[in-house]
Amino acid sequence: MTQAQAFAFAILIGLMVAFIWGRLRYAVLALLAAIFTGIVPHKAAFSGFGDDIVVIVASAFVLSAAVS
Repeated sequence: MTQAQAFAFAILIGLMVAFIWGRLRYAVLALLAAIFTGIVPHKAAFSGFGDDIVVIVASAFVLSAAVS
């Protein structure tokens, strides 16, 4: 197992523990950890947030929270 694979598994395990614990906001910290360890290139890390589908899903979450 390479060092990058070990970092990726450690980040995934930490993220699963955070999800089970109910700390969804730690997903951003997992992305930042992947950037700092070099698993995810820093230029491609946040490129997915500009996609139309991501914006639509985020808007749906905001609207559903407002309704409830």
